[in-house]
Amino acid sequence: MRKIITPQVSNKIPNYHVYGEENKDHDPDLVHVEKIRASGKLHKWHLKPHQHRHYFQIIYLLSGSTVVQIDGQKDYVKGPTVITIPPACVHSFRFQPNTDGYALTIAEPLLFERIDSQNHDLLKQLLERAHIVELHDNHDQLHEIEFILKIFHREYRSPELGRALMLQLLFHALMLFIRRLLDEVGDELIFDSVNAHNYNRFRSLVEEHYKQHWQVNEYASRLGLAERHLNRICHTIKQQSALEVIHGRLLLEAKRQLIYTTAPVASIAFKIGFRDPAYFSRFFKKNTRTTPGLYRNKHDKSDLSPFQTH
Repeated sequence: MRKIITPQVSNKIPNYHVYGEENKDHDPDLVHVEKIRASGKLHKWHLKPHQHRHYFQIIYLLSGSTVVQIDGQKDYVKGPTVITIPPACVHSFRFQPNTDGYALTIAEPLLFERIDSQNHDLLKQLLERAHIVELHDNHDQLHEIEFILKIFHREYRSPELGRALMLQLLFHALMLFIRRLLDEVGDELIFDSVNAHNYNRFRSLVEEHYKQHWQVNEYASRLGLAERHLNRICHTIKQQSALEVIHGRLLLEAKRQLIYTTAPVASIAFKIGFRDPAYFSRFFKKNTRTTPGLYRNKHDKSDLSPFQTH
């Protein structure tokens, strides 16, 4: 029997396998699916802010609606809608009662098993940030996605031969469908095989080392690229310099800590690699035009407001 615990705003962002389960060592082979209606009822339709550091999630809202908060940004969405949530992304949901759909979770290492390098780069961009894609006017793809989800749910509940492989392949199919949807709605995802591959390598290194405050030339050297070439790649893919990408990751983590924890600003500064809290405050203000304290005060940490339709 799994132990259900209630996340609270504290000095640490709650990290779970599946929502409400006390965290253990992450499972590199995890593939999980559950009905939103079942988990929603269990948690009174409110999943409080939390993250899954090593898991990627696809939330498919079939019917009903929810207020979703992702890294401090709130949106009101109605089904049918697909939401992707990358690893470590802090998120919460306040569902309208009786909302239905599926929540799929997969361990990050499984995402790219059995995928060649070109398709790896095609799908890798889904992990860079969360996406919300409404499907109200796309009946063909709506039926296709629902068909895959029904097979996924049935396969998950049965001990059939090759179950793990089938679940992994179905998850890949869903990711590809979502990638195509993002292209159709004009999302800024860009696929250029060489540039995308090097950009993804850069982003992976940033994820590993952003708290160490590496300089751009250190990243370029590790990647075997000239610093000018790395900047050109970042401008092509994201219209940002390499330094802006690095600073963006630092700011994202700072904002997460400010919104979702009660840790003192100085503690947050040290946690993300700043030796001087005053310098952290100047860095934050320069990039956001507000101080860490004012930013924290402007955001609702608890996400406890009653559900309201819009």
